[in-house]
Formats: sequence, C-alpha cells, structure tokens
Amino acid sequence: MRAPHPTPDMPWWLRPERFVLFIILPIGIAISAAAAGLIETNRAGYSATVFLNAFYVTLFLSGIAAVALGAVLARRLPLDEADVRFRDGALDMLFLACMLGYAVWFGPLILSAPDLVLGALTAQEGAVMEIRERAPNVSGITTLTQFGIAYACIYATKRFAFDERPGRRYDAYMILIMLVALLRAAVYQERLAVIELVFPVLVILCKSDRLTGALPLRAFRQTLPLLILAASPIFFAIFEYNRSWINHYQYEYDSYGQFVLERLGLYYVTALNNIAGLLENSAWGTYTGEWTLYWVYRLPVIGSLLSQAIGLEAGEIYVKVLDEYAHQEFNNATGVLIAHHDWGAIGGTLFLMAHGVLAGLAFRSFLRSRGFLQYFYPLILYSLFEILRIGYLYDGRCVAALIGLGIAYCGWGMKRAPDAAPGRARIAAARVHRASPRRPAAAHPGES
Repeated sequence: MRAPHPTPDMPWWLRPERFVLFIILPIGIAISAAAAGLIETNRAGYSATVFLNAFYVTLFLSGIAAVALGAVLARRLPLDEADVRFRDGALDMLFLACMLGYAVWFGPLILSAPDLVLGALTAQEGAVMEIRERAPNVSGITTLTQFGIAYACIYATKRFAFDERPGRRYDAYMILIMLVALLRAAVYQERLAVIELVFPVLVILCKSDRLTGALPLRAFRQTLPLLILAASPIFFAIFEYNRSWINHYQYEYDSYGQFVLERLGLYYVTALNNIAGLLENSAWGTYTGEWTLYWVYRLPVIGSLLSQAIGLEAGEIYVKVLDEYAHQEFNNATGVLIAHHDWGAIGGTLFLMAHGVLAGLAFRSFLRSRGFLQYFYPLILYSLFEILRIGYLYDGRCVAALIGLGIAYCGWGMKRAPDAAPGRARIAAARVHRASPRRPAAAHPGES
C-alpha cells in the first residue's frame, strides 16, 4: 500500500466547527432576518402565517451553535487510527450496483417513451411532471443509485489522498456515474443527484496538494464553499427552468433572474417557517424519530412495522399543517429544528451536538487519512452545508451511500494497525538504519 499523499495545510473551511460558525451560522442569521419580508411579499404563491418568532429563532441559531460545539468536543475523544483502504473490486461493485439501479428505474421509461425524455431535455412543458409520475422513486432501487456517491468518495480518496492509480476503466466509471446523475437531474429534476457526487470529490481534492500551485488554484482551494454559494443561483437556474418556470411561473414574474433569486431564497425561508409552524401547532418532542430517523421508517417491512407499532404515519401532521397554514409545494423542513421536534428542546440540542461530534471525529479521520470515517466525512460536511434546508444526514439518500461504503468495506476493505508496515519495507528500513552512520535524531518536518 502506498502512504497517503503528502497533505499541505488544510483549508480553513474543512474543519467542521469553522465551517458551521463562519459559513452556516451567518447564513442562518440572514435567513431569520429575511423570513418575514419574503413570506409577505413573494410572488410564488407561498402565503403563510409567519410562525418564526424570537423563541424559534433562538432555538434555531443555538442548534447550529450546538453542532459546532460538538465538533470541538470531538477533539478529546478516542479514535480508531487504523489504515483503511479498499481494493479496486469495491469500485467495480459500487459502479455495477449504481448502474443496475438506474437501469431498473429509468430503463423502461427510456425504452417506452424516449420522446418524453427528449421533451424533458428540451424544456417541453409538462414533460418533467409526467416523468415523475411514470417513474416514481422505488424503495431499494433508488438506494442502489446512491452507491454512486460511495464510489465517488472511494475513487477520489484513492486518486487524490493516497495518490493511487486505479485502472483507466475506473475513470470511465466515474464519468458514467456523473452522466447518469446529470440525466437524472435534467429529466427528474433532482439537482441533489449531481451535487452529492461533485461535492465529495471537490472536498477530497482540496484536502490534497493538487491545488497548491498557481494562485488561482490556491484561491479556489481556500474559498470553495463561498464559490459554491456564489454559483448556486446559476446552478439552480439551469435546472429550475424545466421544472417550474415553463409550467407556471413565467406568467408571475417580470424576469427569470428575479424568479430564480426569490425562489432560491424561499426554499430556505419556508424550510424554517414550515417547521416553526409545525412546532407551533403540535406537541413536541414526540420522541419517535419521525424526522431524524426518517431513513428507518423508509426501510422495507421494518419501517411499516415500526410505524404501526407506535401509531405513526411519518409526516402526516406536517402535511396537515402545510395544507392549512402554508403551501404543499414548499415542503422542506430545516435540519435543525426537526431535531427539537423529535427530541424536545434539550434532547434536540444534544442530538445536534452529537451530529457535531460525528463530524469532528470524521474530520480527524479525514485529516490523518486513517480509519473508515475518512471516506464518510465529505458527506457529513455536505450535511452541514444543507442543514439549513434539510436534514441530509438523517435522510435515506445519505444513509444509502453509507450502506454502500459499508458493503464495500465488508467485501473489499483492508485494515492495518497504525504503525504496521509491509514486511519488505520494514526489512529495507532496518538495512538502511544499520548501514547509516549514527547521527542525532531530528524531528520530522511538520512535527511539534
């Protein structure tokens, strides 16, 4: 096994507590401040009571701070430092599973209605909505498509963190996974399918020393989250045109740019106001994990049995709140306050702190290129990026990617003790030591 590729100083934003405090928290404050005005003046048809008051804003912002605190506390916890690698067979398995999922999900649609797919790609009115009706998410099959995210995490770690050179076919596999994700985003309007592939690769690339040469590369490496935020309206505009502009909103706005900026802001504002409305109109905490253990309720058989056992229909009360007080189209719920809905004010704060602890532990693994969590950290960081809008870490999409990583490790994972080295390397090192003249010990560069 090759040693990890030399890693320069980490970009400041890769540390989860900094990411939360200097990027996510200021955005959270801005959303809280803009919520009332945007709810009252928008043209998108979102007409709702402004449920966001001082109490819910405090709960929201303190929850974000709890995540950062958890990440700091994680520095004092023990961590497995074993060297975890994957054989190339893990990439083969993840690629084939991902392609199988897409083939079963979209294959019949492409074969039976290629004109409909072409219509979605060429912005034909109503095509996207018809595709979503004819090819709905299928439990288990959609899970397989998420194995492409696990592929991206392992592939990028091999190439950029460990400086390995997998066969050329793995480069082709990565391109194919990205292409089908782009198709999914275009015809099914799941922008997330592209972002959750690109984001991990960029995070791992920024960790390595590949972007430490010219000034533009260094600037890109140090400001990636800010660049993503700046580019998000453009990315949003590319895919929202087919989804809602041509179907309805072109008649409501003076320009497409005005529509894009307002709708993008509404996604975040409504995610916060909606869940505040749910808290205002229901008893909480429920202690059912309806939101934060959502992936459990989506499991075949187990999910339905669990729902029946506790008398829960996940999201039922939320749908009623949206029908009565808000709008069904804007149905996101911020990943912060859903923790308080499930576990109460104190329990929700502890839950969010645990989220931060997991992020902190995974970052330490990621920083040292050690342990299983290094492969999962890019997704945990992405969950922090999305926490103002959705609870990505608790959703089936993220859990499916983790399942893919787990299966890959069980079948093709390799684990060494922290200081172990291959036999030949130890023998060679011993020979060099015996042949070298005695000299005073010196600290390794970078050690302190």
